[in-house]
Amino acid sequence: MCGFIGTLTKSVIDIENLNKCNELIECRGPDEKKSFVGKLDPDQSININLIFNRLSIIDLAENAGQPMFSKTFQTGIVFNGEIFNHRNLRRELENQGITFSTSHSDSEVVLLGLSYYGLDYVKKFIGQFSIVFIDFKTQHVTLIRDRLGQKPLFYYSDDNDLIFSSNLKSLLKLKGEFQIDETNLYEYLNFGVIPAPKTLFKRFKKIEPGTYLTFDFNISRLSSKKTEYWNPEKLVNNNKFEKKDFMELFNDSVLLRLDSDVPYANFLSGGLDSTAIVKSTVSLAEKQLNTFSVITDNTLYDESKWINQVVETYNTNHINKIINSNVETEDVNASIDAYDELICDPSTLPSYLLCNEMSKNFKVAISGDGGDELFGGYKRYFQTLNKKNNIQNIISKFNAIYPGFFGSGNEFHLYSNDWKVRYASFLEDKNFLKTLGIKSSSSFIEKYLNYSNFDLKTVQLIDYNFYLKEIQMLKIDRASMANSLEVRSPMLDHRLIEYILGHENYNTDMDNPKKLLIEHLNQDFSKDFTNRPKQGFVVSNEDWIFSNLNYIDTVFKSGKIVYDLDKNILKKLNIRKSRMNGIRIWKLYFLERYLSSI
Repeated sequence: MCGFIGTLTKSVIDIENLNKCNELIECRGPDEKKSFVGKLDPDQSININLIFNRLSIIDLAENAGQPMFSKTFQTGIVFNGEIFNHRNLRRELENQGITFSTSHSDSEVVLLGLSYYGLDYVKKFIGQFSIVFIDFKTQHVTLIRDRLGQKPLFYYSDDNDLIFSSNLKSLLKLKGEFQIDETNLYEYLNFGVIPAPKTLFKRFKKIEPGTYLTFDFNISRLSSKKTEYWNPEKLVNNNKFEKKDFMELFNDSVLLRLDSDVPYANFLSGGLDSTAIVKSTVSLAEKQLNTFSVITDNTLYDESKWINQVVETYNTNHINKIINSNVETEDVNASIDAYDELICDPSTLPSYLLCNEMSKNFKVAISGDGGDELFGGYKRYFQTLNKKNNIQNIISKFNAIYPGFFGSGNEFHLYSNDWKVRYASFLEDKNFLKTLGIKSSSSFIEKYLNYSNFDLKTVQLIDYNFYLKEIQMLKIDRASMANSLEVRSPMLDHRLIEYILGHENYNTDMDNPKKLLIEHLNQDFSKDFTNRPKQGFVVSNEDWIFSNLNYIDTVFKSGKIVYDLDKNILKKLNIRKSRMNGIRIWKLYFLERYLSSI
């Protein structure tokens, strides 16, 4: 895991300024920093400047660092992430006569594989990655992002220059000037995030997951070409589901993520996803497993009983941390500062606190992220797929007259006969725009619900195209890397996703969506363990918000956007102290805090 920043330009770059911009990225790779200054073209008119920050996980030797170059192929890379099947890929390349200079670096596999086979070689990678691949012979530079957007990659380009980074704020600082895109701002206020390829700022973009973008410097005017190499919509099929095949693939996904030259631990929430991964890890690892849990002091959300059962069953070396559920303003602001782009999700704060505690003991964590998407575990799946009658549909009409500042109003949509309306109600907040007096054309239905089918795979596809890629992955990456922690998630292995989407549904019981995992764990645990309701790691965002309105008000008054939209918005949202209004205030506070940090 790492972070980088780079420029390709005909202008002279201020190296001192580039280093200052890099300071925002150093948390992503505190173990080693390396730079490269050179030329892309034979005429020596295009300057290359790269800075790479390394978090050393695989092949700790100095020659495994980056930027990395091949004299044989005249290519180079900066690469953030992990290629979990790098050992197999290395053997295949060696069989082709390719010579390696490192012991077991996955970075060198990326460099030589792309150099030898071409850009389509990215389809062979099992992992999480953002890559900048430089071909000095063709004067092409390609920006590549993994299938699910687990690792970030931002860029700015014009007719002559290209700048890129693992961190958006560093690019803004490097460029020195930027403008807010009002349309994209409204998307954030509606969706809680700005989906790729857009950002909050004009001309600053991010590479879309499952794509690569190639820039051609061999012509007078810089041009680019986008290539999509993975699309989950093309994977849908109804082949026969074989439990044995899936579980073999599941175990292999876990096994590949145990490859590390530094100690790792499993996140253990006590839920089905993390427990299933712990079980597989114990059977595959050659040593006693480390597990790590963070719980709050709020007894309503205490999962210690279930966590202890897992620890005792699998004899893990366990660390348990208890944190205060009533968070301090310092922690709130630190969590927001960790995110280099806008995101409004109630779990950003607890995710940051969890990673902060984990990083005090380990550099690598194995997580259960992606399980709800893989198995259809979200409650909203059931609520979307549960068809409504005409009488219930009448209730949905109340949304049009419901005062937005009372809360959400979205709950009325759950009674709609239109499944698209029901699902969109979970992931957009048009009533908030209405409350702010914003007329926006952005619509979740138009953007993400262009499907005729109405089934579980459809809503899973929507989540893989939006919620997981744009919200979950952003949250996990920034919360972990702000604390110099690498998170690996076996359930995000693209092979598992392809299997689930490409085969008939193993389980049609929406009341019991994780039947596969329950069967996996039944021999080790009672039904009380496997059949209990889902419960997450919770800290009280709402309590902090409604207890600190005066402080939030001062931030809004001195801010750049919120009170220009509506000077009375805080008073309106405080009329009813609902969960949704708490999220809305958090969304606005995050925005102002974020802008003040740039």
